[in-house]
Amino acid sequence: MNKMARVLAVDNMTATVSFEKHASCGDCCACSGGEEKGKSKIVVFNEVGAKVGDFVEIELNDANVLGAAFKLYIIPLIVMVLTIGAIQILLKNQLPAGNAEIISAIGGFAAVVLVYIFIRLKYNNVDQKRRYMAAITKVFEELPVCNSLKRK
Repeated sequence: MNKMARVLAVDNMTATVSFEKHASCGDCCACSGGEEKGKSKIVVFNEVGAKVGDFVEIELNDANVLGAAFKLYIIPLIVMVLTIGAIQILLKNQLPAGNAEIISAIGGFAAVVLVYIFIRLKYNNVDQKRRYMAAITKVFEELPVCNSLKRK
């Protein structure tokens, strides 16, 4: 995914940029905080030295976005379903009716919490964050004609 953006703030090796949302963009809050409807703000790596007010191209590898979505949504869901099923099977004939379901639900939610803690610990270093964050790839002297961003 490549987008044109405008640099709003710079902080060490990162920059906050504003860009126009694509029409198919949902409301996942990954790039929330837009100043106005249809605009988004995100923090990106700024290894090219962009300055406030510059127009830049940002890039995020689509495969990394899909990988992150898989790790954050599908894996916890699978773990929750497997945990609930395993607890149901283990406690099926050992507890009165209804209790196994409650314990299964609690166990399933506890498993999801543990998976999220594991993901947070495993992917909290800078190299892993860099893989899933957008980066500025180009700084433009002036706004390219095809972009609808305007200087304020």
